[in-house]
Amino acid sequence: MNKYIFLYSGGPGMPKDPVEAKAGMDAWMAYYGKIQASLADGGAPLVPGGELLGGASASGVTGFTIVHAEDMAKALALTEGHPYLTRGGHIEVRECVDVSTMK
Repeated sequence: MNKYIFLYSGGPGMPKDPVEAKAGMDAWMAYYGKIQASLADGGAPLVPGGELLGGASASGVTGFTIVHAEDMAKALALTEGHPYLTRGGHIEVRECVDVSTMK
């Protein structure tokens, strides 16, 4: 089984209103419950800013999640109904290299 990372960007950010924040968190927990069998790492939001090294440009990534899937098509299917997409955010799906198989 391969690992895929969902990189989040864009979107409206974290709601300031406590009721909206709870509704948002409930949506995430329901989504994680739906994909539980494929969830490798629930990830986290990222603190804005950070340090850029080696001439890097800011990526705009605001958070991540890591999932297990057989292939890219199945990884993409896991984004159906994703709460980040329903709030206007963007998700970049990338396959992670399994370095344990490299010699």
